[in-house]
Amino acid sequence: MIRVLYVDDEEALLELAKIFLEESHEILLETASDAPTGLKRVLVGDIDAVVSDYMMPDMDGLVFLRSLRESGNDIPFILFTGKGREDIVIQALNEGADSYLQKGGPPRPQFAELAHRIKRAVERRQVVLALQQSEARLKRAEEIAGFGHWELHLDSKDMVASPGASIIYGIDWSRESYEVVKRIPLPEFRVPLDNALVDLIQRGKPYDIEFKVKRLSDGNIVDVHSRAEYDPVHRIVFGVIQDITDRKKAEVEIHRKNDELIMSYAQISAAEEGLKAAKHQLAVAMDLAKLIYWEMDLVRGVFIFNDQSYALYGTSAEREGGYFMTPQVYTDTFVHPDDKVRVDKVIEFNLISKIGINQLEHRIIRRDGQVRDLIVCIEVERDDDGLPVRIFGANQDITDHKNAEIALERANGKLSLLNSITRHDIMNQISILRGNLELVKRSVREPDTIAKLEKIERSIQIILNQIRFTKEYQDMGSSSPTWQNIAEIIHANHQVREVKDLLIDEKATRLSVYADPMLLKVFNNLIENTIRYATRPATIRIGCESTENGMLLVYEDVGPGIPENEKERIFEKGFGKGTGLGLFLSREILAITGITIRETGVQGRGARFEMSIPSQMAQTEPV
Repeated sequence: MIRVLYVDDEEALLELAKIFLEESHEILLETASDAPTGLKRVLVGDIDAVVSDYMMPDMDGLVFLRSLRESGNDIPFILFTGKGREDIVIQALNEGADSYLQKGGPPRPQFAELAHRIKRAVERRQVVLALQQSEARLKRAEEIAGFGHWELHLDSKDMVASPGASIIYGIDWSRESYEVVKRIPLPEFRVPLDNALVDLIQRGKPYDIEFKVKRLSDGNIVDVHSRAEYDPVHRIVFGVIQDITDRKKAEVEIHRKNDELIMSYAQISAAEEGLKAAKHQLAVAMDLAKLIYWEMDLVRGVFIFNDQSYALYGTSAEREGGYFMTPQVYTDTFVHPDDKVRVDKVIEFNLISKIGINQLEHRIIRRDGQVRDLIVCIEVERDDDGLPVRIFGANQDITDHKNAEIALERANGKLSLLNSITRHDIMNQISILRGNLELVKRSVREPDTIAKLEKIERSIQIILNQIRFTKEYQDMGSSSPTWQNIAEIIHANHQVREVKDLLIDEKATRLSVYADPMLLKVFNNLIENTIRYATRPATIRIGCESTENGMLLVYEDVGPGIPENEKERIFEKGFGKGTGLGLFLSREILAITGITIRETGVQGRGARFEMSIPSQMAQTEPV
């Protein structure tokens, strides 16, 4: 039923309109005899369309229309008047009227035509509202999933894109030309991108490419994955892009850790005098799963899916009986039984917590029986009272990524086991070699022979130091970081007894750092260097201060200090008078949780090591 408000100062005409328009039982007519009364009624709500006369006292039809539009109300408005002047018609349409009908014809056909125009105007508005809602949902899905879409019209060289694509590129796409957009990817990707577009248009080859852009809004480098299809009839290229920066960083981190393990094994192999370094590479296949989005109407209590959503679950709308599904049916049908309770708790937490976008991982069982791992991003929409009314979600199949993680963990375990066994065997051989060497030294008296035996003994000690280093380097990062109090770590070092003055300022005693459990090794090395190289009796000062990005922890001693040209080289592996491994290992341990270390002391006064700790990795106990 369409609810219509008819405003006219002719009472008789209002009565006639009510009779004729309500005959079809499709229109329910309300009337008002003046525009101010009509304006108040429309602003109350629940009116689908307005029919208004032009000539009325106090406020004419055009002023009535203008008042509605200025208030932001876009309700369908039909001017129904005896005035047929062309300038009035033009002004009405310019002011936002949906239609114009002149009075004066036979009543039945005239009101039938009016009813027809009312219905068409209401239908047009419903189509516009539906389109706006669809665009809003798509925009929300793009924001959640980090993707967007674009179109390139080859004949006009016009390029249009969604808000999601604009965010990824950092531009207002409506204001930039195609030539400007072409310059956003980094120069080394321009030729591959152009070639891929030519191959798509001329040869029908798939357009599927990864590249980097320098986002104009903030200058950040963003990794992008783009796919496209070509419509040869209209000569339009339609494509989608996704920000894959986080995925790329994860791949780099996996490869970095793998490289560290391989390097550790290579160092052990080098100590075996002639064994060739064995390299193990893990190929982590992280294919980007197809993204799908969905909604949940909390008022109606149903999920709203689409064909792409159903494809992820190995089913179709026809099989499931449409695009709507209750949460109970969805959970019972697709969510893995072991994950149901956790999924329900996460959704319940999001409805209560108001934290914005959140994500969870769980398993599904497809219609074909396959078990797949998903990562689900969800955001809750709330009404003006803060009550949840709708959930927007985006799913991504990460099964291949999960399988790659499991494979990497197994390989790391095997490599660690191999390192441990090899190290154990070498240590046994070194013990045998040192014992036999000691027996030989007892029976030898010649100075030249004794000198040669001592060189062999020093070489054995170097090998032993390298073996111990590989053990420490392998253990680094193998355990989860923990919160550790700086003062407690320093006092746990038995070498502190050799320090005459140990000064730890009050703030540093309350400082705890989130770091690898091997943080103790860092301070053991600093204190050992102070005792070995600084002025006796040893003096150590430890302090900390807040910075813009977190906390600065300072370790100082009194002594000769570090020459200017060696301040960075002391952190290189093998540099120094000792094993040359202590400060190298210290920097690696701190880097696990983003902590950096550098030497800033003045030569002749003493060493000064500054450790910059990110804000999220430092906390101080209250006074």
